[in-house]
Amino acid sequence: MLNIPNAKTKPGMTPVAFPSDHTDPKSKKTKKPYKAVPGELGVCRAVAGGSLAAGVLLYRIYGLWRVQQSKLTRFNREWIANSRQDWGTKAGLTFSEIKNTALPSLRKYCSDFLQIRQCKVHHDGPKLLWISLDVDAFREAMQNSKNHWEMEEISFDKK
Repeated sequence: MLNIPNAKTKPGMTPVAFPSDHTDPKSKKTKKPYKAVPGELGVCRAVAGGSLAAGVLLYRIYGLWRVQQSKLTRFNREWIANSRQDWGTKAGLTFSEIKNTALPSLRKYCSDFLQIRQCKVHHDGPKLLWISLDVDAFREAMQNSKNHWEMEEISFDKK
């Protein structure tokens, strides 16, 4: 039993304490400390160069890519097309965050698996932001980011 100095207990009750060395008294095995790993949003943020706005937009693009069945087919690729305002609304970002932060970061850090173009669906229609995702390359980038995840080395305060 563990001896806890100055432990206040009710009569007939024994104090409870947890060993500081993470050992289980029954098995005598040392448990490994829990190592937190980032979720998908955190990994998207890291892949997008540390920008929160770019990470949120990339996370939303990936989510839409998985669930949206009907995609446009142009230039030998599949695309999802929305206005900048609609992309911002779907991701919970302002137009300014999309224009000034998210899109420049995605173009800079995610060009290996993400193509962004401004095109029209119809000849006389408005220009929309077309986004194409190479899912296999994206998953590889996500996995590489998880494998090299070091919070001290990733600066999330970049502008």
